[in-house]
Amino acid sequence: MAPAADERSHWQDGLLCAAMVAVCVLIAHPIAEVALSDDFSYAKSALDFARTGHLLYNGWAATSVGWLAVWGALFIRVFGFSFTLLRWAMLPLAMVTVLLFHQVLVGFGIGRRSAVLGALTLGVSPLFLQLTASFLTDVPGLLPVVGCLYLCQRAAASSSDRRAVLWLLGATAVSLLGGTVRQTTWLGALVMVPATACLLRRRRGMAIAGMALLAASLVCVVWVMHWCNRQPYFFVVSLIPGGARHKLTPANLLSQTARTTATLMLLTLPVVAAWLVRWRSARAGVRLALVLCAAVAVSIGLACRGDLRAWLLPWLGFNLLSLNADALPVWLRWALSVLSVAAAVEWVVQMGAFSRTLWAAAAKHGQIHSQISEMERRAVWMLGPFSAAYALFLVPRGIYGVFDRYLMALVLGVVVSSLLLYQRGEKSAGEKDPDVPWECWVLLAAFAMFGTASLHDVFCGERARVLALHRLEAAGVARTAIAAGLGQDGWEQVVRSGHVNVPEIKVPAGTFRAAPGWGEPPGCTVQYAFAMPDIHPDYILETAPSNCFAASEYAPEPYKTWLPPFGRAILIDRIHAGSR
Repeated sequence: MAPAADERSHWQDGLLCAAMVAVCVLIAHPIAEVALSDDFSYAKSALDFARTGHLLYNGWAATSVGWLAVWGALFIRVFGFSFTLLRWAMLPLAMVTVLLFHQVLVGFGIGRRSAVLGALTLGVSPLFLQLTASFLTDVPGLLPVVGCLYLCQRAAASSSDRRAVLWLLGATAVSLLGGTVRQTTWLGALVMVPATACLLRRRRGMAIAGMALLAASLVCVVWVMHWCNRQPYFFVVSLIPGGARHKLTPANLLSQTARTTATLMLLTLPVVAAWLVRWRSARAGVRLALVLCAAVAVSIGLACRGDLRAWLLPWLGFNLLSLNADALPVWLRWALSVLSVAAAVEWVVQMGAFSRTLWAAAAKHGQIHSQISEMERRAVWMLGPFSAAYALFLVPRGIYGVFDRYLMALVLGVVVSSLLLYQRGEKSAGEKDPDVPWECWVLLAAFAMFGTASLHDVFCGERARVLALHRLEAAGVARTAIAAGLGQDGWEQVVRSGHVNVPEIKVPAGTFRAAPGWGEPPGCTVQYAFAMPDIHPDYILETAPSNCFAASEYAPEPYKTWLPPFGRAILIDRIHAGSR
């Protein structure tokens, strides 16, 4: 095939991967005029920008928001404000992210089918689909990272020294601009671009250009953060929230690392599972057998103690929990947990073997080129330091628990390294055009179906929540007398007061009001009630019965789902009289 035709087919494959994301989202029908969790804060910033032309904060967003507010404001100015509209505005960003990631995989020399599998592992994963259907900063923060990586690849592939520098300049600009929506995106300009310049250090002017771009990036980052920290109601984040005392312990860090690694392997299972179903050595089979035996032994012990469910996926909080991943049958959660742990073991082994190859080649004074391919060398330089730096920045968050959506930037490195190492192993075994096993495609299809169905069910529940809220208001219950969930209550709070009530607000001074919230029953805690002091509820909307609240005179709001249990309901409970 001619190079032009080959390149055209790669772009067509990428567009197909992007289209699959849109298909899954459209099938899920994510329409509900309601704020979802944290996106009430970003929606309010977009609305404020559309009205005033200024970036305004409300005390909830720890990210700098930046161009996400501008992007949302464009849609608001054209179509009017709507939560559903803002969520649809995320779809083109997600599609471009998947398209560029496919091109990145191709740029690293990964085979055609494997590149499609890798791009779809990101694009149709349950986590990515839900982030696509919410107005959060995760997808807009991931897009500049993938764009920066793509431009760094173009710099490395450029035959002209001048063009290579220009590509790196573009990568830096994309990262710095993208970092205005989420600060971790700046690691592209601060780590990925300098690492690429180091990779290309033998090119004329590259060393000077790399140092200049790094210096300029540092100045921009410091200036933007200084500006943000001086804005009214900006959420000022400390490096270690609450301090390291009592939390920064080896046991806690080890636990969070293990949970994070297992979740990362779960998110990339359609790719990393290739090692588990096709071995070229008896050692891999022995490792899997040991993991399986250990899993059975540990499971028996935990089951006897009644703790088995707590140790099965999902290990980290937020999105996978809201998608009801914890409601899967125990046997399925157990099987996926074992597969994820086994994949983690095999990934560590493969990465260790590859690292030893690099070390041995480096010790032979320049023989490294004969041991690894040029594409593998580029992947090491572009993704290795970036992933390590990103993981390091997760450590402070890990003291209190890492959210699963924080791992999206690490998915890039795992997918690329897994496919490259698998391809390397298959070629060394004599296969000229290695392809991933069919089992990987089965897992991918299962992930896409679960992600689509669970996203559909989430929005069915949200639409039922809106109906229950409207029923109460129609009956004369004031909106501030209803606890309707974080998204709805947060929106009501920022619309009424302009900001939430959190101690991280430093400007203006004295904004935070130390208050216990609206007084939950003894032994019961409603998350973030203290942050919504304008909400004084008599009623609370719940998804499951609770001993904390009493049944009210209002019937539940039923809704149907695609995943069991198929008949669910939003309960309208009453706050105990003694809790007010």
